[in-house]
Amino acid sequence: DYQTTVTVSCTVNACPTAQWTWMKDGQLINFDGSRTIDRGSSIELRQVVPTDGGEYSCTVDSNNGLDNRGTYSATITVTVKAKIYGFPESKVLFKGGDTVKMDCSAHGDDSQGSLLVEWYKSGVRQNTGSSVIQKDTTERISFVTSTLLINSAIASDAGHYQCIAQNGVSVDKRDTSLMLMTYPDRPGQPYNTWTGVGAVELAWREPANTGNTPLTSYEIHIETKGNNIFRPFLKGLDPLSVSTVIYFLQENQQYNFKVIAMNAVGKGPASIPSNEIRTIKTNANRDNLVENFSLQSVSSDSIKVKREMQQRRTN
Repeated sequence: DYQTTVTVSCTVNACPTAQWTWMKDGQLINFDGSRTIDRGSSIELRQVVPTDGGEYSCTVDSNNGLDNRGTYSATITVTVKAKIYGFPESKVLFKGGDTVKMDCSAHGDDSQGSLLVEWYKSGVRQNTGSSVIQKDTTERISFVTSTLLINSAIASDAGHYQCIAQNGVSVDKRDTSLMLMTYPDRPGQPYNTWTGVGAVELAWREPANTGNTPLTSYEIHIETKGNNIFRPFLKGLDPLSVSTVIYFLQENQQYNFKVIAMNAVGKGPASIPSNEIRTIKTNANRDNLVENFSLQSVSSDSIKVKREMQQRRTN
């Protein structure tokens, strides 16, 4: 096989020690000590390529003064299996309208059959956008890159894709999934977990479907009672967190909140509005001041502060 090590032996019993002469296709072998190594009764061929194939012969001379000389031969054929060495990841994501390009690169010996590299979707052969063929005439190996190009991709283009490379020696296969990224679903209805003076804490559930791609952030929209208009209030919230404290609200005021999830495609639909939440009036309940802070540690470049919520209650 291609790029393996092959040992050719020519073992005889001779006294005194015999001498071996090695030839390939009738020509003396020029041993370079790296890829071709002479070990006397055997030779070692490293990282073989198709041009290493041929008829190898050894002539043995016993050096005993008699005409005891023998020649032995063997034929070596180096096969290069079709092998895929460049391929997309197991999952390829795209947005509607994107141009999707997937390359599949393979090499192999085409002396026993053309090296073919083809794309299939759910078992159906696809038309490829291009096929680049390069040949190493020294080693008789072909390199083929088959490109599957989908312009203005739509939902029906999603699915299971397979690249198959084959020649007269072997077949190699690789699989990938093309997945359409969509807007995330709406998050769960936000609910109040704590109320303070001019501040509230909200929590919600992550969208059931994030659109086949991770969320990038959340937004909080707010409506003041009587205003009947939701407006953006907080943006760029951590997508891995499903709660946040909202500050700088009016005291003793009723609010409604919505949560919006975002991913690489864009904003999904807003959640169902929260139930009305009223902030606390100053001194209405001393135990519900926003929070207490305590210094934990100080370093040359940072200060660590611990935030402790007071008694929590939900209005």
